[in-house]
Amino acid sequence: MIDAAKFVAASRWTSELDASSATHCAAEIISTWQQRMLNCEPDRYGKNVPIGPGFNETIDLVDYYEKVGYEMKLVGSTADHEFYVALFKAATFNQHHKAIKMQRLIFIADTEVAGRLEKGLGDAAAELSRNWNIIVELAKLD
Repeated sequence: MIDAAKFVAASRWTSELDASSATHCAAEIISTWQQRMLNCEPDRYGKNVPIGPGFNETIDLVDYYEKVGYEMKLVGSTADHEFYVALFKAATFNQHHKAIKMQRLIFIADTEVAGRLEKGLGDAAAELSRNWNIIVELAKLD
């Protein structure tokens, strides 16, 4: 799963893009990665899975067999914020999806973002999520 994300990102991503191009490129990378996983095992994965009724939020990819949610963020200026949002999305998902409660959330980001989140408030938030029975893991794209 992570290797597929790394492969897709490496083939398209460059830090030299302007903000608008970076946002567009990031969306294409995430969509390609999601589709690649769905093509492998369409019954196993769900893409852009709604966290619950009445919310306009989704989880990028859910592995229904392993009960793992994946969120990928490539645009650095908002990735830290999106990490905290992802934690609450996972907790809310579990409140509304009792049959497939997420046991793990894997947040995929570049090395710089993941490095910041591995300490300080990011580490504390990941530890706090254990109280919600969700193990948070950071995966580095590069």
